Amino acid sequence: MKVIVSTKLEDIYDNFVLTDSLKKVREMPGVTTLILNDCIEGDFDIGVFISEFHKNGVKQFVYITENPSTTVKMVIKGVNGYFIEDEFYLQDEEELMSLLEELGLEEDGNNYSLATSNIKVISDFMQAFARGEDRIKAPVYLEQVSTAVNELVEINHNQELQISAMGTSAIEVFEKASSIIKAMDTQRKNIEKQLQELEDNQNNAPTRVNLSNSLMFWQPYRYVGNTKILLIRELSACRYLTSFTLGYLHHLHYEMNKRVKLVICRQKAQGLALRYNHEMFTFINSDNANMSSLYDSEIIVTDSPKKEIMKDLLSKPCDLIIVLDRLFGNMDIVSGKITAKVNAISGRGDLQRFHVKAEDCIFSVTGVKNSFCNLFTIKEFPDEVDARYAYYNQTFADAYAKFDKKVGIIK
Repeated sequence: MKVIVSTKLEDIYDNFVLTDSLKKVREMPGVTTLILNDCIEGDFDIGVFISEFHKNGVKQFVYITENPSTTVKMVIKGVNGYFIEDEFYLQDEEELMSLLEELGLEEDGNNYSLATSNIKVISDFMQAFARGEDRIKAPVYLEQVSTAVNELVEINHNQELQISAMGTSAIEVFEKASSIIKAMDTQRKNIEKQLQELEDNQNNAPTRVNLSNSLMFWQPYRYVGNTKILLIRELSACRYLTSFTLGYLHHLHYEMNKRVKLVICRQKAQGLALRYNHEMFTFINSDNANMSSLYDSEIIVTDSPKKEIMKDLLSKPCDLIIVLDRLFGNMDIVSGKITAKVNAISGRGDLQRFHVKAEDCIFSVTGVKNSFCNLFTIKEFPDEVDARYAYYNQTFADAYAKFDKKVGIIK
């Protein structure tokens, strides 16, 4: 079987199997020729796969690309493969078949003429011997035949050595490196498991309560997943922050076509509960935390951001999760793999108080030079919900673009 590995070619071939990954080639039986254009794996993984394929009996490797990688070229040469810097061959199957035939002849070309002449000498000797000719007894002729036999034996022996030793050094390097990476990956998983156990023990400790103001402080949840997390931490009361965040959520969902979730973490208080008493908010507390259907909502408010609840909230598949931390605690409610963080404060005086920079902060009402954005008062704010969203999209378009760039949605 002849296989072409490329992420950009169309499958126009009758005599070749096209795939985009070397990992998929591993699952294909009877591969004899591997043509590499480009693939989804990186250079190091390519080296590991090539060494594995060579050990498993793939006879011919050809690297065809106009943008070669030095590392991949070294690997291909290490297994006695060929590098062609002309992708024309990939556009015409007949030309590609002819190229492979030529490369096959070239592989044995150095020994071909010598082996052919020696075979002719031996064949002539066998025919003369069968006919009983006297010239086969001549010492010079016998010496010529003996030399031809020895040269054929040497050619065969050299080919066996070349096959067994082909690319040994490069292959050994990649095999050793592959073993090291596997060991490091195992260690990483063990460390993550230990950290998670430590996090569990910390989160199971009794919750600290500040009796002076009756505000409850929760232990941070350490996030280790792959979903993008935008943390907006309210350090001091920031007017219009809820409306602004909901407007940005609407922008992501309807304009950027992204799957998003908003998680608002707030303190336990009767007045705060009334603020989020609306059908658009799904409320999760200690009493209903076991209802799994609640965690699928797009907008969730919780006054019990315990480890179990935060883990379930942040594990739902989506493109971006916005965590609005309104707990006013000493630490961020979410730590670990945070994509971006922005603070929300009430005014200039909070910069020194919380030791933050203006370019990392959302300001309320009164703006500051070089601030991340300013939530100023909007006069004649419309009552209709859709009109409000439209007004916010128009008014805060620059601020939303800043957020999009900060979390990597746009570059």
